[in-house]
Amino acid sequence: GIFRLSGSQGATYRLRVFCNLNWEYDLEKENIHSVACLLKLFLRETPEPLFPFESYDSVISIMNDKTIEDPVKCQQLKTLLFQESFPVINKRTLKHILCLMVEISQNSLVNKMDSKNLAIVLGPNILRPRNETDTTVLENMTAVRGATELLIEEYSFFFQESYYF
Repeated sequence: GIFRLSGSQGATYRLRVFCNLNWEYDLEKENIHSVACLLKLFLRETPEPLFPFESYDSVISIMNDKTIEDPVKCQQLKTLLFQESFPVINKRTLKHILCLMVEISQNSLVNKMDSKNLAIVLGPNILRPRNETDTTVLENMTAVRGATELLIEEYSFFFQESYYF
């Protein structure tokens, strides 16, 4: 799978330097795994995840509620995502990254990365608590994966083309 194999550390470091310096660079020249590593590294190292810390408990609560079906969970996640307090830059970045994940998942027969596999890899990088411990990670990994999988599978519901922010 595209996000499961590590890229070259040297290539990932070089790409990181180019990005940090805002240099234009043709990523098509690079090994896809190094580019994927760079994306995961970027998401992992942001001071705050794309889903702000304040939304973590709400997302976990939505996903752990066994009494509601996925369409209701989607609506609740969308309400959370489009609250005024949710930073616009986070929404825009999330929209583009999830669009990429949709495209990757549509080619899962070739790249072995369906929405579930992508959610396993991406979820902990876009949705994490402020004070992350091994216990919170283990307790909430199913909810984090589930939320991320819904965001990928129901991308058009969350980011309708007619809605601009």
